[in-house]
Amino acid sequence: MNEDPKIIELLTDMLIEHRETNKRLEKLEEQQAKTNVAIGELRLSVMRLADKFETVAEHDKRIYRLEEAVFHAGASKNCHSERSEESSLL
Repeated sequence: MNEDPKIIELLTDMLIEHRETNKRLEKLEEQQAKTNVAIGELRLSVMRLADKFETVAEHDKRIYRLEEAVFHAGASKNCHSERSEESSLL
């Protein structure tokens, strides 16, 4: 019977530690849920940014083709028209 108070005291200490551990675990779970939400938001932001990069790349290609058509095709037309003017003068 002399050991009963010691066992009760040890069990009480274990119960207190168990409750503290549960509180810490609950806080960690709450933080993990917040972190998961933040990761989801970041993932969505990265996907939107990738879409924007894709749009910019498409616009760059279109601008390049327009510049090629306007400046290089126009330059060759100007060369041809100058040559035809020269030949008409002769």
